Amino acid sequence: MKRALSLSRLFIVAFTFFLIVPMGVVLLFFLVSIYYSSKEKIAADLQVLSHSTADKVNASLKGTAMHLVSTADTLAADRDKISIDKLLASSIKNFELLDNIYVLDEEKKINAVSYSDFNRYSNEDFRRIKLNEVKTFDDFLPNWSRPFNSLLTSNYIVRLSVKYPQGYVVGDINLKFLSDALIIDAENDKTNIFIVDSKGDIISAVGFDNAVHYTNMFTHPAVQQSYQGNHILLDYTYDGEDYTAAGFKIPIVDWYIVYEQKQKEAFSLFYNILDLTAFAVLMTLCFILVVLILIKKRLINPITQLTKYSQQLSKGEKPKFVDFQEGGFSELTKLYESFEHMTIKIDEREQALMEKEEYVRTIFDSTTNTGILVVDTEGEPVITDTNMGAQLILGYKPTELIGLPPDALVRYIGEDIGRMQEEAQALEAMVTAQFDMTKKNGENISVLCTAHPLIKGNTYQNLLIVVFIDITEIKRVQSALESEKERLDVTLKSIGEGVVATDKAGRITLVNSSAETVIGQQYDFMVGNNIKDILRIYDYDSGEDLSMVLTSVSDLSKRTMRANIISEQSEPVTVVLTASAMLHSDGDVIGFVYVFRDITEKIKIEKELMNRKIQLEEINRNLEIRVTDEAEKRRKNEQMLFEQAKFAAMGQMISAIAHQWRQPLNALALFTQDIEDAYQANEVDDGYLKNFVENSMSLIDHMSCTIDDFRNFFHSSNVTEQVNIVQVLKNTLELVDTQLRSQGINYKLTIKNSEKEDVFFNSTPQEVDVYGRNISIYPSEMKQVILNIIHNARYAITEKRKNSNIKDGNIHINIEYNVDNVSLAFSNDGGRIADAALARIFDPYFTTKPEGEGTGIGLYMSKIMIEDHIGGLLMAENIDNGAKFTITIHYDR
Repeated sequence: MKRALSLSRLFIVAFTFFLIVPMGVVLLFFLVSIYYSSKEKIAADLQVLSHSTADKVNASLKGTAMHLVSTADTLAADRDKISIDKLLASSIKNFELLDNIYVLDEEKKINAVSYSDFNRYSNEDFRRIKLNEVKTFDDFLPNWSRPFNSLLTSNYIVRLSVKYPQGYVVGDINLKFLSDALIIDAENDKTNIFIVDSKGDIISAVGFDNAVHYTNMFTHPAVQQSYQGNHILLDYTYDGEDYTAAGFKIPIVDWYIVYEQKQKEAFSLFYNILDLTAFAVLMTLCFILVVLILIKKRLINPITQLTKYSQQLSKGEKPKFVDFQEGGFSELTKLYESFEHMTIKIDEREQALMEKEEYVRTIFDSTTNTGILVVDTEGEPVITDTNMGAQLILGYKPTELIGLPPDALVRYIGEDIGRMQEEAQALEAMVTAQFDMTKKNGENISVLCTAHPLIKGNTYQNLLIVVFIDITEIKRVQSALESEKERLDVTLKSIGEGVVATDKAGRITLVNSSAETVIGQQYDFMVGNNIKDILRIYDYDSGEDLSMVLTSVSDLSKRTMRANIISEQSEPVTVVLTASAMLHSDGDVIGFVYVFRDITEKIKIEKELMNRKIQLEEINRNLEIRVTDEAEKRRKNEQMLFEQAKFAAMGQMISAIAHQWRQPLNALALFTQDIEDAYQANEVDDGYLKNFVENSMSLIDHMSCTIDDFRNFFHSSNVTEQVNIVQVLKNTLELVDTQLRSQGINYKLTIKNSEKEDVFFNSTPQEVDVYGRNISIYPSEMKQVILNIIHNARYAITEKRKNSNIKDGNIHINIEYNVDNVSLAFSNDGGRIADAALARIFDPYFTTKPEGEGTGIGLYMSKIMIEDHIGGLLMAENIDNGAKFTITIHYDR
């Protein structure tokens, strides 16, 4: 009975899951879609209606407002009374919205009036009445009042005023046209429609029991929302009802029109659909219930009864059929008798199978070096049996292996035994593979495995016989051999020599890549052929054919020679060939190895080197002659430059001597002229003559010393002298002192050592030996360098004066005694040297002076004299407002 209940419940659950649940989901989705579609349509309809009505109202009010503006403009130009009356009457006639139209003066008193539909008053009755509610504002701009009930017409109106310079034009607009327009929409859509101004006052409203309400609706949610933008769309709850509303702004008057619908009325169609759907669902459930009752009676009950009788038969009991069931289940009795006969046969077969199984099990367990697993592949594969060999190889007990998934024994899950199972089932044949299995202790082993699908007849029995052996040691040895072979191959390929190996008969067994390159034959072509058929080898020196004696190498020696190898596929190649025998462990020759290195290029290079050596020797002989000639030319060229530099310095010295002599000569001239005057005045006596002679001789001695300085300045020596650099500078400055003073150029001399620092202005020290060590130089060349640097500074300063108001110039000379050298720096304020010129300042024949004023060899020769002759250093650089030249000379040369 429990099985019957389970079967009924299973059917009901399946029926519910596969039919009722999907239908419910679809129905729910359908209702949700209908709901949101209805909501979107309602919102869209309200938006379209509110926007359309807002546009219509705005157009009507705007047309009326523009007419009043036009009327005010006309009145501002024409004040004739007849024209005013006609104009107002025409406005009332042409604009149905206007109940009344007034013309006011500047004090807001009525001058003229026109009415639309009553004649019981005369215009004179209203003349000079003041309309206080008319506000003052800018000319020709419409101004709208708040809505109110007219005392004249009892209509609900809004008053529109337009000011012009002489007064106002005022029109009363009847708001009944709004109600008429809104009532049509309200009746069609059961919609509440109202228009409010910016303060929440009702302008017009319909739908509230079709009555117009004049209450303030400032707190209404739709009105609150409308003040925040030009249009609205929202859902809200008001006075306990749920509403959907849409609205738009009427810009001409700053009013807002709002359409709202109660959601229970707006969604009436949806609620009708929902009612129909509920009815349909109820009918469907009733139909399903009837079907389930019929299925239970016609299908489930017979199956339940059949199950009951089957249980009795399986227990060996004979079913007790009732009368009406005899015809339906009589065959079960015959089936029961057949089962009894079959059971006897099965017992006999089982006994025979047990005996065979015992025999097979004995053989099955006797194999200890081969593992056997029986895998049940029905559903999730599991191991159902195993032999002793599998237990020993994998380290598991029988109880641990049985029931274990075979994938748990392999290193990579689902990649090996699972793959073999699929292939064996697909091919219905044995498959073989190598892979790694994992022992119980976690150790990985390599196995060779075969999988046999158990097939009876043409039917697969869902059993897989897996047989495997441990090949870990075999693979280790194989891997070692492959590694050794690979290492040997890499070694043979990496060496530069060609290697060819043959067996004892001369058949080639090994060729490396270098040998392929040298011989010009491919490996596949050479292997297996006799080396004598592939190569022709000749002695390099004698030309003797060595091909026939290659395999006659002594088994205990090797032979090395230079030879030419010739093959059919390549040009002759010169090699160094070493032939040796390969010996077995018992001493027998088993083959030969030939190692050769291509020296073809080496031979060519040797020949080329010999030819180049001969050519080089010839070139060297010619080069020595050319070098001697060029050195002589350079020496003569430098000698010429030295002479030019000396002549240039001589010109500078002559200019300096001219300045030195000019003052003494002037003094001598005055002394000579004074003799004549003194003689005429009888002043010539012994004292006068003695004084004249002493003064004249002093001037002549000074001029003579100048000549000596000039002669000593250009006195050259072939050897260096130990001199004091301060003395050399002092002698040079004394020659140009007068010239510098005459041109307004001052010089400042600073001498610094480790103990003191002395400064001299336009003068030099009396004692020169108190500052530092002497240096080894050519004095005359040093004077020439100093004179050249000072001359360039003087030129730069005088040139700068031409383009400025500066009258004085300055040259700063710094002598600094350091530990291993003495430096002499000359700086001036004659302006900076251009960067491009500074880079070439020491090049020969390069000058920054105009053509004809400079030779371009002064600084070039100065650098040679300092750096080449005395091993010093001469550098040039720019400073703030001028240039700086620094000479550095080491004490030890």
